[in-house]
Amino acid sequence: MDLTMIKSLYRQTADFVDREITLGGWIRTMRVSKNFGFIELNDGSFFKNVQIVFEAEKLANYDEVTKPVSYTHLTLPTTPSV
Repeated sequence: MDLTMIKSLYRQTADFVDREITLGGWIRTMRVSKNFGFIELNDGSFFKNVQIVFEAEKLANYDEVTKPVSYTHLTLPTTPSV
């Protein structure tokens, strides 16, 4: 599994449009509702976080992901959009 660094997303944005990527790092904040949620992820490579939006109807393990626990590993299919 090749991880994409967050700094690469900001510096080479066009290279990642409509591609599925894998991100790793720590969750700075997570906000969830009944149908969707937001994760602010940071990997230490850049001063900005990346925001991941996830939806209950598109994520089979939505209930598991939204539980208030500390993750050591979390994998979400991610397709960047500008």
